[in-house]
Amino acid sequence: MDLVVFSDNNRIRNCFGAIERSRKHSVRYHPVDELRGWLRNGRTNALVYVDIGNMSESAGTRLLRQLARLSDVPHSVIDPANRISDPAALLRSGAVDYVNRSLFAEGVSPRRIDEIAEFVSNTYPDAVIQPGRLDKAVDTTIDGRALVVSGADWSGVRAGKEYSFYMLFAELDNVVDYANRTSERYTMSVVGSFQRLLERASAHYQGRLWIWRDFGGVVLFPFDGQTCQAVLPCIRMILNRPLDNIEQFDLKTSLSYRFSLHLGNTVYQNKGDTAHIVSDSINYVHHLGQKFTLPGNFTLTSHVYQRMPEKLRSLFKPIGTYEGRAVYRMRLPQRPT
Repeated sequence: MDLVVFSDNNRIRNCFGAIERSRKHSVRYHPVDELRGWLRNGRTNALVYVDIGNMSESAGTRLLRQLARLSDVPHSVIDPANRISDPAALLRSGAVDYVNRSLFAEGVSPRRIDEIAEFVSNTYPDAVIQPGRLDKAVDTTIDGRALVVSGADWSGVRAGKEYSFYMLFAELDNVVDYANRTSERYTMSVVGSFQRLLERASAHYQGRLWIWRDFGGVVLFPFDGQTCQAVLPCIRMILNRPLDNIEQFDLKTSLSYRFSLHLGNTVYQNKGDTAHIVSDSINYVHHLGQKFTLPGNFTLTSHVYQRMPEKLRSLFKPIGTYEGRAVYRMRLPQRPT
C-alpha cells in the first residue's frame, strides 16, 4: 500500500519508520499546505494521512469536513495532542484510521497497515491502492539546464567544461561519535578504508572519487544518455556491507554508511581543484544525503530511477519529495529474528 502523509511535524518519520522499512508498503511525505493541490490533481492510488497537530481548531475542522465529503479517498487522521474529543465520529465520517498521542509515539506498524489495506479493499472497491507508477517520459533537463552527455568513460571530459554526471554522495554514519572514542589516526585509517572501498567498487563503472570532506564525499560517474549503471555498485555495497565491515574495516563495532545518487550538471575540474565549484546539483546531492537520507540507507532521485535498469526498480520504493524532487529508497534486507 502506498501511504501519503501530510504533516509539518519534524518527528513524523519516527511515527512511520517501520512502514519505511517495510517491503510491502511505501511512504511519501508532504507539508500540509500541499494537501489541497494533491486532492485536486492526484488523489488516487494512495491512503492519505493528515496531521492536524499544528493546525488551528477551525482550520482542522474545515479540513476534516472536506475529507469527509470525498467518498473515494481513504483517509486517516493524525492527532498527536489528542485534540479530537470524539475519534469515533471520524470513523463514522469515512476515516479509516486514527493516530492519537500514544500511537504517534509508539509508531504505526506494518501489521496495522495490512489490516487497513484489507478494510479499504472491501470498503473502497474502486480504489486500487498501490505504489505510484513513474511516467514513461524521461526528463531531458535538470534544474532548467539541458543534460550534457559526458560519455561512456572519461576520455572526452575536459576540465573547465560543463557536463552531466551521476553524482553519488557517500558518507560514514556517526563517525564523529566513534572518533571521540578512538585516536584521530585510527579514525582517519577508517575513513581511508571507506574511500578505498568506494574506489574499488565504482572503478568498473567509471566511477571517480572527486570531492571529499571529513567523513564523506562525491563520486562522479560519466553520463552517456543510456541506462544508468552507476546504481549497481551502490546496491552491491549496501548488500555486502556486513562482509565489508569484516574484510575492509576490521572493527569490533560495525560501521554504517549512507548513499544518495542524483543526476545533475557541474563544471568539471580535476580532483584537488574543486574548491570553487558552484553547482546546484552538487549542493542538492549533499543536502539529500546529509539531511534527508537516513543512516544506513541508499536513496536516489527520479532522474536516476527513470534511467536505471528496469529489473532493479522493484528494489526501490518512493518515500516522498526533497527540495521538489521525487526520492526513492532501496528496500533493505530484513534482519533474521
